[in-house]
This record gives sequence, C-alpha cells and structure tokens, in this order.
Amino acid sequence: MNLAHLHLMVNHLPVVGFLILLPLMLWALFSYREEVQRLVLVATVGIGLLALPAMLSGEGAEELIENQPGISETFIEEHEEAADLSLAAGLGTAGLGALALVFSFWRRRVPRWSLGVTLAAIVVTNISLAWTAYLGGQIRHPEIRPGAGATSRESQNQISSDEH
Repeated sequence: MNLAHLHLMVNHLPVVGFLILLPLMLWALFSYREEVQRLVLVATVGIGLLALPAMLSGEGAEELIENQPGISETFIEEHEEAADLSLAAGLGTAGLGALALVFSFWRRRVPRWSLGVTLAAIVVTNISLAWTAYLGGQIRHPEIRPGAGATSRESQNQISSDEH
C-alpha cells in the first residue's frame, strides 16, 4: 500500500461521515435527550478530525501520480485548494462540536443554539466536501470532467458518420 492508496481510503471517511452527521444532528436538535445531543456532538468532533488523515496523505498521493500520463497538475491544484477549505470547515465544525460539549458540561445541558450553529457548520462542510470530492474525482476520471458528455456525443456522431 502506498500514500495514494491510503489517501483514497481515508478521504471518504469525512465525506460519508459528515453526510451521516446531517440527519443525526437534526435528530439531536429536535430531541430533548441530553445523551443523544452529547453523543452526536462527540461524533461531530471525531468525524471532523478525520479530515486530518485525508489531508496528510494527500501530498504523498500527489507526489506519486503527478507525473503519470493523463494526470493534470491543474486538476490536482484545484482539488488541493478545495481540500484546504474543506479541512478548515471540518476542523472548524469539530471545534464547534467540542465547544458545545464544554458548554454542556459547564451549564449541565447542551445549549440549543450550539446545536443549531453546529448543524449550520455541518451543512457548509458537506457542501465543501462534496465540491472537493468532485474535483478529486476529476484527477483520474475524465468522464466526470466538464464537457466530457459533449466529447462522447461528438465521438459517437463521428463513428456513426464513418460507418455510412
């Protein structure tokens, strides 16, 4: 296993984790059970921290593939810039979850406003992660690049006209 393989394995963890957090945080927000709210906040902290291994393995993955045929430095750089924002969003969301937990033990209950703010951060992080994942997919998957469908249709039309 190399860093590119490791990166492909761990980068999915925050993407899927934050998607799962969205309905869980909604449940926590509308639940008045402290244990549910605290458990979802702990999960928020943990999932937010999962962005770190993805970022740490990304540079090594880049080193391994950047000079391979068909790999565009432009796609890698766009993905890297989006990943930096996603890392900040994920860690920021984890920080908000941790702060809400501190408030919950200090005040003996989870402040409802902290759940709402953390939910908003989860939404923003999901959007950022989705964009980062899309850009990362473009590195190795030309079929999802803008204009790929038009190129395929043009190729099909050319093949059809060549047959006649």
